[in-house]
Amino acid sequence: VIDKGTLSKSEYSALKAVAKHLLSYVKDAIKELLLTGLLYTEVSFDNLTADELRIIGIPYKKSMIFPRSVFFRNPEFIHIIGFGSPDDVEYVYQIPDFVIELIENEGNVVSLDMPEESAREIYRKLKNDMPNFVNKVKKGQRFFRIVPRYKVIRLNSLSDSAYPVPYLKPVIPLLRHKRNMRRMDYALAARAILMILHVKIANDNYPLTKEDEDYIDELRQQMALPSAMTNAYDRIFQLFTPHVVEMDWVTPPVDVLLNTEKYNQINEEILMGLGFPRLILYGESRRTQAASPDIANTIIYSMLNTIRSQLIVVIRQIIQDIITKNNFKGKPNVIRFEPMKIIKFRELFEAVQFLYESGALSRQSLAEFAGYDFFEEVNKRAEEQQILEDMGLPEFGPTSYSRNPNKNK
Repeated sequence: VIDKGTLSKSEYSALKAVAKHLLSYVKDAIKELLLTGLLYTEVSFDNLTADELRIIGIPYKKSMIFPRSVFFRNPEFIHIIGFGSPDDVEYVYQIPDFVIELIENEGNVVSLDMPEESAREIYRKLKNDMPNFVNKVKKGQRFFRIVPRYKVIRLNSLSDSAYPVPYLKPVIPLLRHKRNMRRMDYALAARAILMILHVKIANDNYPLTKEDEDYIDELRQQMALPSAMTNAYDRIFQLFTPHVVEMDWVTPPVDVLLNTEKYNQINEEILMGLGFPRLILYGESRRTQAASPDIANTIIYSMLNTIRSQLIVVIRQIIQDIITKNNFKGKPNVIRFEPMKIIKFRELFEAVQFLYESGALSRQSLAEFAGYDFFEEVNKRAEEQQILEDMGLPEFGPTSYSRNPNKNK
């Protein structure tokens, strides 16, 4: 949410379009922080024309410096060097091997899995945009010190290491165990599909002697005949045997495969390790009235609000750069996230209604809660009011006993 502040109409509409453009970045950033705990944001700005601006919802600008892409570096290639305090760190970027190979071979594909034209085009772009970088790589430099333009977010970093601890780390052994359980199910399912046909020839009353060995070959030939004729293994065929022949299917125990209770315990341990309550994932508690939804919502609210409070700092920096690069005359008062609506809608509506009636909530915030823009709605109401007055229509719709407003005119 971006408050209008002293922004003009065109500046305000431009920043609203920027806010919508940044929503996808925010969603990806939250996923990245939950998976790796490290978010190193970079923004690529570009000068957009009037037609390009209209496509993204900015109709009042002829040109504007707009964030073409907002992305974050791959944490796999970022080295963090700590010097004592948690904030006293240096960031070093390790150049990926495929980039080194691309530069050293000047775009000629050697072992890269990409078309030759694409490889040459990427090398040409690197050479034109970052000539110093290309020259240093050719001289053998493999690491670069990078100075972040925007705040680098590191969640759950401990005092003995500058690297963050991802939220998934407590459940990695549990996830591996569940993966092995699934592998066991896949192995059993594969064996159940490829069942073994066990053929027994002879018994105690009719033993198989050495003179009858040719009979085994004859029996095998009869069983293989349908498959040779149809190029497929046929399970239904006719056998003509002078002796006792028993045929049995050897199947693995499928009871373990059909039993889903074996996953219940490991799923519970994964949920406990992640800190997610069952109510958020399944919409209900494990046992009726065994857990409070309010407590579960408070837990998830606290975790996500910690992430959002750090992400909003990055968002404010990006928007401030846009204001500076485009020489906006006005500035927004507040840049914030909407409150998370993770409680029952009826209770939330009653709380918002109480805040508005008590004077603690503005009309703009009330409109934003319902998904409307206050300034747009006010302008629409003013236009409608003028039309009603010009045409002599009542402000409110007629009821059963309404008087004719044009009776005395």
